[in-house]
Amino acid sequence: MRIILFLICFIPLVSFSQIVVIVDMFEMSDTKKEISVDDIINSISFGAFINQNVLIGATNRNALADYIEDGYNPVQDSLVVAKFQCFIRYYINDFFLLLRSPLSSKMSNISPLDRARVGAGYILYDTKDNVHFEVNYNMLLNSNQNGFNKGELNLGVSIHL
Repeated sequence: MRIILFLICFIPLVSFSQIVVIVDMFEMSDTKKEISVDDIINSISFGAFINQNVLIGATNRNALADYIEDGYNPVQDSLVVAKFQCFIRYYINDFFLLLRSPLSSKMSNISPLDRARVGAGYILYDTKDNVHFEVNYNMLLNSNQNGFNKGELNLGVSIHL
């Protein structure tokens, strides 16, 4: 959380670009097959445009992994690999491409690239006040030990300050 507060204070000082706050409110994953309401506090992302189309930032979303032991059923999303992730978005009109990855891993046998997620999204509605309602789908870049890519469908809102 200290890192997020640091970014909130530091990014406006060094950036002369537009600051964006993104909150994913609803999520449906491939593994659970049900829509869940995200914890808004733990799904906040902050970013800044470095040029017309590229947004870079950080999020306090946990990077999760399954606990897998031979001969037993895996426990889904039970290991917290990292509590902080960086992301980059490339915008093409109302569409965007997404890459999100932790910078480090708490688990020695799981690398940050194993938790990297790629995806695409679309801005559903853009208000005149720079509030965007958006949907995106992302999945693991590398499948997990069971061969699953663990996709997520997110519905959220972004505010361009």
